[in-house]
Amino acid sequence: MRLNLVVFALESAVCAQLMLFAAFLLSSRRRNAVHYLLGALSAVLAAMIAGNLLIGVAGWHGLADAVLFLDLVAPALFYLYVRQVRRSNASLHRIDAAHALPAVVGIASWEAGLLSTMDFYVIAVWSLYLGAAGFAFARHYQEYAPAALRRFIATLLAVLVATMMLRVVMAVQGSAGKAFLEGLPYVLVLAALFAATCQILFTSLRHPGLLTTPAAHVKYAQSNVSAADLSRLEASLVTLLDGSRPYLDPDFSLEELSALLGVSSRNVSQVVNTRFGMNVSAYLNQCRIRHAANLLATAPDKPIKVVMFESGFTSKSIFNREFQRCQGVSPTAFRKNASAVSARETPSARQNQ
Repeated sequence: MRLNLVVFALESAVCAQLMLFAAFLLSSRRRNAVHYLLGALSAVLAAMIAGNLLIGVAGWHGLADAVLFLDLVAPALFYLYVRQVRRSNASLHRIDAAHALPAVVGIASWEAGLLSTMDFYVIAVWSLYLGAAGFAFARHYQEYAPAALRRFIATLLAVLVATMMLRVVMAVQGSAGKAFLEGLPYVLVLAALFAATCQILFTSLRHPGLLTTPAAHVKYAQSNVSAADLSRLEASLVTLLDGSRPYLDPDFSLEELSALLGVSSRNVSQVVNTRFGMNVSAYLNQCRIRHAANLLATAPDKPIKVVMFESGFTSKSIFNREFQRCQGVSPTAFRKNASAVSARETPSARQNQ
């Protein structure tokens, strides 16, 4: 009974997460092929799990073929996503619809009685597409920039491979007469899917747009960049950093900044060196220090160590050094000065009222 409750809770949680993520992707104003593929993959996986819920809870066994079809379509969508995310904004082609053939052939063979079980056919299709996705990812590894995108794809691929291996165990259990959707293997499959959906949502929150920004959209550096191009890049840089503040992530790097801006690392370095007189690392730390200074002034009760972490620093010595470099005083002295200024201004503000 407890195991059934765990299964139901995991299925419901994964289904809800995937449905929300699919809705978020498909409602984006700047949709591209990568948006559609990742959104479709999320929607298909959500529909699969919802179908299994309805079959198990409400007894809607008529949905079994539809769930099976979606199960066979999902790995093709993952492969297309891995392939497309490293390209420029190229659209999908009609020939890509051929990836639905394994699902069509599988369902037709099943309905015609040519297959006694679909378990190993499904596993074969998943193995084929996961192998193709893994090969493409390994072969073009450097083209999947920035590093956060590579980590996301590698983690998702590992989770899907682990899930497929567990499905092999489930298929063996099924051939031995045990129920397909019962027992510990299925719980582990759901747990792996839950981990994957959490990874998707976590990455999306930390790096907005990263999962759907084609990696190869980065333009290679030109030897001579005009002043107008530098001005436009500077404006884009300031808008990005002031808007989403990605520098609050301690691991945010030049490579990730370049990918978000859609230009080469060399051009980003050039505009920062030319317009701000420092390297990118120092400039990002300067942005973090401005954020920290604002927190110290507006949240006087917040511990300085908390301010340090919330501003994107993990080392106290580096935080103190950078704060001294940018503000000319230590964080403690800055907070005291800010408190003194606030105390002087408060009486005068009351008098004016």
